[in-house]
Amino acid sequence: MSAVEITLKFERSIANSLAGVYTPTFLIVITTFLTFWFGSGSSSERVTVGMTALLAVVTTFAQTRKELPPISYISWQKIKFGVLNVVIYALQKMMFPWDHWYFRYRIPSTKE
Repeated sequence: MSAVEITLKFERSIANSLAGVYTPTFLIVITTFLTFWFGSGSSSERVTVGMTALLAVVTTFAQTRKELPPISYISWQKIKFGVLNVVIYALQKMMFPWDHWYFRYRIPSTKE
């Protein structure tokens, strides 16, 4: 009786994913978080940054999906981009009440 044994070793290069997916999404979330330090009257700038961040995440997700083969089950990429969308949207929604409270009630008024 004879047998053939084959050992296959697959390695995935992480540099492409790191440079094309993880770094841009990390920078997008950090940019959205930095809008907490905008001034109190900069609502339009915050909305602009938030909408741009959401569009950038959706574009990155679409580009990543185009490069992957179609699958019928949920993947890590779908979960990650769904969570990123929720985080960016939640950061945008949290900024307005926090900003209103902080600049109206937290900082003492200088009026005499």
